[in-house]
Amino acid sequence: TSLVSEPLYGSKFVCVQIDKYASITEDNLYEYTSKNFGCVLNCVLYKSRNYAFIEFSQLNDAHRALASSNQKLNGYLIQYCPRNNSSKILPLLPLTRLIHIGNFLNKDQEKLQFYFSNLKNFTIHKNCYGQTYILGLFDINDSIKLLFKRPFCLNGRVLNIFIDNDDKLTECDNYLLVRNVPYRLNDYNLLEYFSQYGRILNCFRYGQTNAYRIQYRDKISLNKVLEFNRIHVIKSVQMQIEREQN
Repeated sequence: TSLVSEPLYGSKFVCVQIDKYASITEDNLYEYTSKNFGCVLNCVLYKSRNYAFIEFSQLNDAHRALASSNQKLNGYLIQYCPRNNSSKILPLLPLTRLIHIGNFLNKDQEKLQFYFSNLKNFTIHKNCYGQTYILGLFDINDSIKLLFKRPFCLNGRVLNIFIDNDDKLTECDNYLLVRNVPYRLNDYNLLEYFSQYGRILNCFRYGQTNAYRIQYRDKISLNKVLEFNRIHVIKSVQMQIEREQN
């Protein structure tokens, strides 16, 4: 699978400059922009650098956002500006992002550079459970596209992919903990079932335990599955779910 992507430039992309003291999350910005200007396809918040990138579905929606002024979110000023005119903040960006890729089979390790064609180089590591993962370098634009295209599956495993240096490119607290998952149920089974409640970014077994971690793209999806029922059944197996506490 090729992940060759175009840089995040174009008339439907806008940059959002945010007050440095603002308490704003990616979800806040996504919901505010969608409500006031139109359908948002992607929203990427760089909280540590006080700006975000937004991709609109329609060109007119992007123009409406750019024409706005004095926008306030949670009481703080935000400003929509053309992506191509954001060069004054771009030098703050490193050219690459360090990406964690895990939950692959050992025999598939050599396939990763073919599967992720934009992977520049990587180092191999092991976590406390003895599971192998890699830290790989991607160009900044490739890394954003990579995370937006999740989940990725390789030989029946849903790969666990996230920004290693936690640059707030993804939501890190939308995790669902699923308990009592027998080994006869695999990543695909859980991914297929829990996707009915919202878009899933990651789905992987928690070490050598009988629990799974599922990461949703947004809090709305996470809350939906929690409010529906705390007991879920897949292939006649009852499983208990809860919000993972950080």
